[in-house]
Amino acid sequence: MNGFARYRAMLPVLCPLVWALSATALSGRTAHAQVITEGFEDTAFEERGWYDNTAIEIDPIGATPESTHSAVFRYLEGEDEPTSGSAMRISFPPTRSVFVSYSVRYSPNWEGSNLDYHPHEFYLMTNVDGVFSPPATSHLTVYIEQNEGVPLLIFQDSLNIDVDRLREDLSTVTPERAAAGCNGSSDRYAPGDCYGEGRNWRNGKFFFADAPAFVDEPGPRYKADWHRVDAFIQLNTVTDGVADANGVMRYWVDNELMINVRDVVLQTGEHPDMRFNQFLIGPYMASSPVEQSFWIDDLVIDPTDRISTPISGEGDAGPSDGGGGGEVSGAADASASGNGGCAAGGQASSAGWLSALVGIAWCARRGAGLTPVPSRG
Repeated sequence: MNGFARYRAMLPVLCPLVWALSATALSGRTAHAQVITEGFEDTAFEERGWYDNTAIEIDPIGATPESTHSAVFRYLEGEDEPTSGSAMRISFPPTRSVFVSYSVRYSPNWEGSNLDYHPHEFYLMTNVDGVFSPPATSHLTVYIEQNEGVPLLIFQDSLNIDVDRLREDLSTVTPERAAAGCNGSSDRYAPGDCYGEGRNWRNGKFFFADAPAFVDEPGPRYKADWHRVDAFIQLNTVTDGVADANGVMRYWVDNELMINVRDVVLQTGEHPDMRFNQFLIGPYMASSPVEQSFWIDDLVIDPTDRISTPISGEGDAGPSDGGGGGEVSGAADASASGNGGCAAGGQASSAGWLSALVGIAWCARRGAGLTPVPSRG
């Protein structure tokens, strides 16, 4: 049984322990109260809570022997969106932290957009914005994607920009400012990108991995083979109206931790009750240079506040150049493994940043008996 199937099978046991959340109404939509799993086995997406564009195409190719279908996104040359159209969304109860996991493969001729800021793939949005708000113009959007084969995490909060004080450092002046660029930096990372004109400005902090994970040549990282991607995003806290620099952004490929951003500010004190509550599948690029495709399967969205120990300062191996206005460390956690705190045999590492119970759930999803990945300094 693969990690996705094992995780789904264990939900009846684990949910009463660590996912005791009740369903909530969100602008007339019912939010999912527990872990969301999507295997793309059929197109009844609306019945499973997805909304907006639910015309996603499925293909009779699965990431594992247990899977018979996957979602496919086909770009025609010159098009911005795949043939299946714009974003498909799902909502969940507001939460500070989210795990996202999926299998992905790309066509052998995949080249993306040949730009350093496209294509986009997946997004997390918050309760400060509406259920149909555009991800590129919001109070906070986190992007989970890869660029030219290199894993990439981005966040933008363009609707928070004080356009009357562009490129001023407002981090110690007012909470009514942007965290991702245009109003200074609220953490140890560079201020981020800032671009626009008139009253319309956008921003973004970019965190690249140190090496590609999806490459052109056949081998362990061949882009046309299936790979497992896991991401964890945690909002920073706000204390007495002041943002604490303790947000977290992490990205694994095939159990190897490739992006490990700590002590980041994703939200200021302007919206202290900001929480993630929406996930989007929204492939987009500015004019596909060729006809190309990618597939995703076995999607898991775990929207649960489950972090029980402090994150800040763990296992810091020092930042390296993150590009695009951010820095990133590729080092693993204090658990000395890149598999989210799972020691051999699927048990939670006592030195990891998850509690024992949380570690069991996390390791169940990633698959028991994982071999710890060495730290990447």
